[in-house]
Amino acid sequence: GAGAGAGVGRSSKGMGQSEREVLHLEDGIKLDYSSPLARAKMLQCALAVGPLLESLINTLDGTLDGPLRLDMTGLDSVRASAIIAIRRCLDITTFQRSSSSQRSTAQGREGAGHGDERGRPGRDRDRSRYCGDDAARFATYGEGHCHTVTSVMTGFLYPFSELLGLDLQYREDTGGHHQWLDVVMRPSMAGLVVDLYRADGYAKAHKGHDGHHLLTTPTDEHYAGADASSSDYPCLKPRPLSGKPVVLSALEDGDVEDAPA
Repeated sequence: GAGAGAGVGRSSKGMGQSEREVLHLEDGIKLDYSSPLARAKMLQCALAVGPLLESLINTLDGTLDGPLRLDMTGLDSVRASAIIAIRRCLDITTFQRSSSSQRSTAQGREGAGHGDERGRPGRDRDRSRYCGDDAARFATYGEGHCHTVTSVMTGFLYPFSELLGLDLQYREDTGGHHQWLDVVMRPSMAGLVVDLYRADGYAKAHKGHDGHHLLTTPTDEHYAGADASSSDYPCLKPRPLSGKPVVLSALEDGDVEDAPA
């Protein structure tokens, strides 16, 4: 499942109309899979993933007369490539701007940020890009922060999760300042961190690099040396995306019986 409470709901506008599947995500963002724009974008993603899945034949080891065995390393590599391929289909960027950008009002921009002394991207809004609550429109020509890009990626990766054997988990740091995806690949159970915001920032701060290595960072490598004070370390309590979170109540008198002597 999408983890952290992402909810797929069914709704209908009236009698005689087919039900719509809508995925409700962080920040009130939703993806209506029945909308023409969402369907077109899903088709684009499927066409990008298709050739990668066809290449899985190369991960089989064996003969026609004997048992076939999967090369897990090869299989996981194909799935990591599929994640990157889906990201490339999503025309969404972040509020981060190149540190070398010049202040300008051209093309609907209020003025690009100049970054900081360490060359990290500044932040500003491109007013020509969509910013609302429709994930399909975000994926077509949108812009947002880490909540937004993570939710949009979740919406378009989620339908492929069973096909690719992926478990998705929406992550947030303890301070609530940063969000990303953790992905576990079955049956190897190898983990990847999918961080669209960090990847976009890296690409804008390093000309000539796409930052896609930050879309498939091995989990153990990403979390090595991190602790709860880091914005790259997940909080203990998952952020509820829809519905009510499950919480632990304090024990009251009579809840636990003493063991007999």
